[in-house]
Amino acid sequence: MLSTFRDIPWNAPWYSRIGFEVIEVLPAALDDIRRENLARGLDESRRVFMRREVKHPLAGRADQAGQSPPDW
Repeated sequence: MLSTFRDIPWNAPWYSRIGFEVIEVLPAALDDIRRENLARGLDESRRVFMRREVKHPLAGRADQAGQSPPDW
């Protein structure tokens, strides 16, 4: 997960192009961070939290072979 500026081309738009999605409802920990930033006087209206699912690189291979992926 990350927090970035929503309207700067090399920030949120770039992250969107590489698979990140905007988090509409923030988990409690991220909501706490946003509230702390607001309390410090930071403008959170220009920022957005984003996330991208990370898949284990061997998961697809193990599934194809009928095996479970390694438990690392």
